[in-house]
Amino acid sequence: KEFESQLCQFTGAKHALTCANGTDALTLVLMAWGVGPGDAVFVPSFTYVASAEAPAQLGAVPFFVDVCENTFNIDPESFKQAVLDCKQLGLVPKVVVAVDLFGQPSDVDSITEIAHSENIKVLVDGAQSFGAISKGRKVGSMGDATTTSFFPAKPLGCYGDGGAVLTNNDKLA
Repeated sequence: KEFESQLCQFTGAKHALTCANGTDALTLVLMAWGVGPGDAVFVPSFTYVASAEAPAQLGAVPFFVDVCENTFNIDPESFKQAVLDCKQLGLVPKVVVAVDLFGQPSDVDSITEIAHSENIKVLVDGAQSFGAISKGRKVGSMGDATTTSFFPAKPLGCYGDGGAVLTNNDKLA
């Protein structure tokens, strides 16, 4: 409870829920949002396997989106096209996982604008950007939810492994 409270203070998120690892954090949020067979979960084409593994474990389709060549984060224009493409394939666009890489937060504002116009949830994977600030907001307070990993190689590492879900949404928490 003390650690979760400190995570909230540090990130500005209303709720923090710790768990075993970053993959579990992603999976917990997707499960809470009812992601399953027939759903598309948009993930960047340049990412760690957990981004695609979490939705696949739930029977959803990880739908890969091109990345920006200067950040390797999701390209908002490619995301727009991916939404159209997945609908043409008969999938339900459900969640976009905006994975932050190399300490750089994704363009969450552009991604959120596109996602929310299509009734798609935004899950920020801040495992590589924990502690970063974008447009005056700390990673952990963006998107509909944020996940992080405390694997030893991450910005906030622990002995062994750990993860957390951060959100401002009371119902999701």
